[in-house]
Amino acid sequence: MELKFILDTNAIIDHLANELPISGASFLDTIPPVISVISQIELLGWSKTTKEKLISIENFISKARIFPLDDTVVQKTIQIRQNHKIKTPDAIMRLRLSSTI
Repeated sequence: MELKFILDTNAIIDHLANELPISGASFLDTIPPVISVISQIELLGWSKTTKEKLISIENFISKARIFPLDDTVVQKTIQIRQNHKIKTPDAIMRLRLSSTI
């Protein structure tokens, strides 16, 4: 199965907090959870969370496919950032979505 979506950290947080519109939540429930290692770091490193929310996040991550960063990804992300005004996590997502996942 070809994967077409890598979930953004904020979308995951809103989804787990039941703050997405019904259509968005329904959509996320129909796709396999795929995240970057950056999102994993952001989610687990979130200092303003409760123990209950952290358990929910850990449960979500345990079911997700996580894309690591290898040297090729790092170098291509640097190139994207040099050519576009874009945040690092967004550059990684752009790279991953433009390549075969």
